[in-house]
Amino acid sequence: LFDRAIALYRDLEDEAGSAYTLWAKGGALRVRGNLTLALDTFHSALQRFEAQGDPEGGVYALCGLGGISRIMGHFEDSLEFYTEANTRLRRSPDKFGQAYSFCGRANAWRMLGDYDTALSLFQSARKLYHEIGDRVSYAYTVWGEGTAYKMLGRHEDAGRNFKEAEKLFRATKDSRGKVYTLLGRGELLLLAGKPGPAEPLFRKASDTARQFGLQLEERH
Repeated sequence: LFDRAIALYRDLEDEAGSAYTLWAKGGALRVRGNLTLALDTFHSALQRFEAQGDPEGGVYALCGLGGISRIMGHFEDSLEFYTEANTRLRRSPDKFGQAYSFCGRANAWRMLGDYDTALSLFQSARKLYHEIGDRVSYAYTVWGEGTAYKMLGRHEDAGRNFKEAEKLFRATKDSRGKVYTLLGRGELLLLAGKPGPAEPLFRKASDTARQFGLQLEERH
């Protein structure tokens, strides 16, 4: 559908529509697990937004690049993209974008091992998502925070976060999010030396990921 839209915008010589649809396609490719193509697509969207002088579109393309870079293991690049987006967004009234980029920065610092900075940024994202009533993005922030707690050995805090996030993912029918919380809960059981109870959680996560074509999550 995005490819059809891009073709229509091209016929209409509508550069704004083309840029927006490239950004949307990048997000779909990311979720599907086509990472290299997603990275290229977000770069193309960023170039088009910048060529048009569209700062709002540009920051969302930067956030997309930040997410892909983290998944591909390029943590410094991820931090750079999200920090640039966050710097630009703090001069705007866009609270969703601010929260999105705070959460992205938090996840980059989490992957770089600076958990104190990550937890502080997760709190900033939590506050903003709560203000605007965005439950889906809030749930991913709660999950990310829980993963940081897991890495710190704060397993009780992590478990509480995973359960809170899973409840929100269930309420919003977000199957991808449910896969992440199932994985997190299973990992906590493994760390507690309980592989038996962990196995059905991993199987359920695997089956759900396969059902919805979540290639990356299925491999996890």
